[in-house]
This record gives sequence, structure tokens and C-alpha cells, in this order.
Amino acid sequence: METTTLIYILLSYSAAGFIKGISGLGFSTVCLGIMANFLELTTAIPLVVLPSMASCMLVMMEAGHFKETVRQFSIMYLFTIPGILLGLWLLVTTESSLAKSVLGVVLGIYGVWGLLNPTFKLSGSLARTLRGPIGLLTGTIHGLTGAAVVPVVPYLLALNLRSDIFVQAVNISFVMSSIIVIIGLGQLGFLDLPLLAVSIAGTLPVALVVRMGVMMRKRLSGDQFRTIILVVLVGLGVNLILFT
Repeated sequence: METTTLIYILLSYSAAGFIKGISGLGFSTVCLGIMANFLELTTAIPLVVLPSMASCMLVMMEAGHFKETVRQFSIMYLFTIPGILLGLWLLVTTESSLAKSVLGVVLGIYGVWGLLNPTFKLSGSLARTLRGPIGLLTGTIHGLTGAAVVPVVPYLLALNLRSDIFVQAVNISFVMSSIIVIIGLGQLGFLDLPLLAVSIAGTLPVALVVRMGVMMRKRLSGDQFRTIILVVLVGLGVNLILFT
């Protein structure tokens, strides 16, 4: 791989890692969107897998409340698993670019709507009822498009969770989904040892910039954090539309 390409990959990791640290989400979507400018997606996907997992684990360690979060959202996480399998099946049998464009539009609309309606909140009974369907749909969309932010992120935002609980809940979902997606990519023949070597080397710079983002997040108020999440969602939506 050429030196210029490696530099671009490092810059992609750095930008995505900082966004991940400050918001708790978006690493793979941002990274793939940037890399799509100079790499084929079949090359970019394995480059993103391990740094994405590393960024999730680092953010989870900083957030804490792991057992509490797993207990609270265990139903949602369990339903994510069959959703991912369905999404991966759709990936190999349908056209995924249209799904990514639709997802981008949904993300953008939700982000703008959330910024204009900052007080939206789900009731306790409805939130509990939706955990299974939210997990199933999130898994399906992740398997099909590689983006694991809808509808889990809007759902968790509507619960008005503390920022550390929100970040932990989102990233547990991301890690579970990513492990299954990695297995699926291996079965599809997308994992390549030289690319994985670059991916492993990229985990260190990712760790550094994620840490910087986390430090900044800890200085934010609840309202500031929510606004950043919504702005990131709009950006991810635009990213998916432009680079599909």
C-alpha cells in the first residue's frame, strides 16, 4: 500500500476517532465515508473493523455502568442478533446502496427534527415495549448498511439518559453488532490479512484521539451533549447520501 494512501487512512481514523470520543458514536460511518473517496468499500470495510471495535471498547471503559446498562437493555441486545443475520442476508441478496441513501435521509431528518424539538421523550411503558423491535431493526440496518445508529440512537436519546449511560448503551450495541458483522465479512471473503495488519496498527492513533474526544465530552452539559449527538446524526446522514 502506498505511503500517501496510508496517510489518508490515518487521517480518516483520526477524524472518526475524535467524533467517536466526543459523541460516543459514528466511527465506522464517518471512516467509511471518508475512505470511499480513495478506496473501494470492499477494501475500506476490513480497515475499519478493528479500530471501530477498539474505539467502542475505549469509550465503554470510560463510560462505566456496564452491568447496569446490560440489565436495563438486555431485551434490545438479544433482538439485535437475529436482526444482524437478516441484514447480512439482505446485503448479499439486494442492492445496499439504496438502503444507505434511505438511511442517510432518515438520519438527517431525525437530527434536524430533534434539534427543533429538544423536549421529545418516550414514556416508560412505551420505551419498554419498543426494546425488542428497536434491537431487531437496528441489527437489520447494521447488517445491510454497515451503520448501527438507527433506530437505537434516536430511541436512547428519547429516554433522556445520562450521557455516560447513553454512551455505554450505544456502544454495547455497536460491539455486539460488530462481532457478528466481522464473522459475516469473513464468510463473504472481505477480510484480508494485509488490510487487517493496517487495521491493527491503526488502533493506537485511534485510541489517542478517542481519549481526546472523551475528555472534551466530560466538560459538556446534558443539553450540549444532546445537541452534539443530533448534529453528528445529521452529518452521518449527509455522509451516507453523498458517499453511497
